[in-house]
Amino acid sequence: MTATLNQTGTDSAIPQIMQYKPKSIRELSAWVSAIRPAFASMKHYFLNRIPFSYDIPEFDKILKESDNFILYQENIMATLIYAGFPEDQTYGLIKAIAKKKEGIIEPIRDKFINGFIERTGSVENAHKVWKIIEDAVGYGFNSSHAYAVALDSLYGAYLKANYPLEYYTIILNIYEDDTEMTAKIQRELDYFNIQLKPIQFGKSRGDYTFNREENTIYKGIASIKYLNKQVSDELYQLAQEKEYEDFVSLLIDIFEKTSVNARQMEILIKLDFFKDFGEKEALLEIYQVMADIKKPDKNLYPEFADTKKVPLKYDSKHKEATKLKRIENLKRFEQAVRNNPPEKIPLHEQILFEKDVLGYTVTTYDVPESICVVIDIDKRYSPKITLYQIKTGKEIMVKVDKKKFYMFETELLHIGDIIKVINVIQKPAMKKVDGKWVKDETRKDLWLEKCKIIKRAT
Repeated sequence: MTATLNQTGTDSAIPQIMQYKPKSIRELSAWVSAIRPAFASMKHYFLNRIPFSYDIPEFDKILKESDNFILYQENIMATLIYAGFPEDQTYGLIKAIAKKKEGIIEPIRDKFINGFIERTGSVENAHKVWKIIEDAVGYGFNSSHAYAVALDSLYGAYLKANYPLEYYTIILNIYEDDTEMTAKIQRELDYFNIQLKPIQFGKSRGDYTFNREENTIYKGIASIKYLNKQVSDELYQLAQEKEYEDFVSLLIDIFEKTSVNARQMEILIKLDFFKDFGEKEALLEIYQVMADIKKPDKNLYPEFADTKKVPLKYDSKHKEATKLKRIENLKRFEQAVRNNPPEKIPLHEQILFEKDVLGYTVTTYDVPESICVVIDIDKRYSPKITLYQIKTGKEIMVKVDKKKFYMFETELLHIGDIIKVINVIQKPAMKKVDGKWVKDETRKDLWLEKCKIIKRAT
């Protein structure tokens, strides 16, 4: 056979397989033998429609319905029976496997290996089939359930491909309470050029809604952590009733006519829900003073420092005359804040806040792509660091060598740190085979080799 395989991994091998045209059965057989080491698992045969056989005719006959693959729980059951297990015992094993109980399959290993060798005379195939059974235990459904899930997947794929706006709007509403799933769905929207617009006073309602002309989905307020449909409906109703000339006038109606609490209000302000009324830092200052959550900054607003002389707290239970006087003070305070706005919310605080309440982050700045914020750290095994790329809004997971991470008295990185990534390399991922960790050349992990701390989280 003159053809050779570039042994750089599965991704480069598959195109060569598809292009290769064998001249004889013998050449085909030699070719298959040559390419098999390039594949890390059975799924590559299945996904790329490569014929597979254990070269045991009577065993292949048992698996004929699944093209010689052990895919379903019924296949596992038939394989165990083939290796000499009583059928009633295999039924009990399958029921336990279906519940994903640990420690069910391991104790029968030796009995299976011995029984399979006795039937086939092949030690190699016995171990190969046992490994496949071990893997199948983790994912195998019964065939009827797998068929139903496959149909659902096909329906979903069809709707996603042909009606992406409707599909993603419905899916986002289904998972509105799951911030992690929402983040995953949101990352798919770029492929369809669908823009997910943030919440906005007067436009957003409780559920996600789409605009076909703009190819846009507007985020639903109820999907945000700590918020709900009642609050969404109340705020939308306010926007339909009248136009507000200033933020204090809107806040008065929110105090008087809605059930919005302090935490919900602060979340909405920090997510720029009221952006038509100004910068979030100024609006947050006005609201917190009006709600008596904080006192005015004496250095920024000295004329309002004495709240006994210039009371600013607003309460819907106050008498009408008291309200009128305080509204007058609050409107003067609003103007003072707009003339001398407070400091911007620190970048890392805003990003971590968005990650918490949305499940993903929306704030981006035109900075070098190497500038990132640490938004999560998993310290099990080699530390895994989730970085938020400020320029693009992408999340990137990197690993850090344990010795480097714990080199100093304090840990190398903390959640909220702003860093500059200087050097990242790729290394093969690790997988567990027969109880041992080995390199998986088909998958690569990113490793952070060098970075510069720009700002530590406080």
